[in-house]
Amino acid sequence: MKMRMEICSLVQAVVISALFSWGVAYSQQFTATQETRPTLELTYDFVRTNGPPNNCGCINLNGGGIAYVHPLGGSQFSLVGSVRAGHAGEIGLPGYDLTLMTYTGGVRYLPRVRSFLIHPYGEIQVGGAHASGTLAGTPSLAGASIGSAFAATAGGGINLVLHSRVSFKLIDAEYLATNYANGSTDHQNDLRLSTGLIISLCRSNTCATAK
Repeated sequence: MKMRMEICSLVQAVVISALFSWGVAYSQQFTATQETRPTLELTYDFVRTNGPPNNCGCINLNGGGIAYVHPLGGSQFSLVGSVRAGHAGEIGLPGYDLTLMTYTGGVRYLPRVRSFLIHPYGEIQVGGAHASGTLAGTPSLAGASIGSAFAATAGGGINLVLHSRVSFKLIDAEYLATNYANGSTDHQNDLRLSTGLIISLCRSNTCATAK
């Protein structure tokens, strides 16, 4: 009986040691490939933005986007550029529609965490925005040339690692600011929520290590 217990204890120790060694090896492998590979992010986006004056003050836009993230060597920083677009229809009593596109670039910071499955990050981006649709062409709201405006974002999110080359964006929450003329404040304070798929782009010096 005593020998059986000792054998069970030994087996448990071996299994635990093997699992721990696999976790450390996988973590190191993923960290290495993550630091040397850029990624492509494909997202679904939901935007809550200001409405025109004397209206409900809120518009919900649904759309999607694509972002390119390029790590800066082995540091915790990456360069990021994104293009996003969202659309809303039947806005207000006249039934306006609006399509809003943003194109921004900036820096992403990835703090070092113990988990190799969960990767939080924070980022800031600046760039421009382009609006189209009947709401954008309403003179009483914007006057002429509403099409283009300044845009800036600040926020962060959490990515879940599914594979050394595939991750899932659990959530990305951003403050999106634009300065479209609207006949009132000429400023929009928007909330953008995103989720989607992240694909690591294989380089020639890392393809051999990707499984």
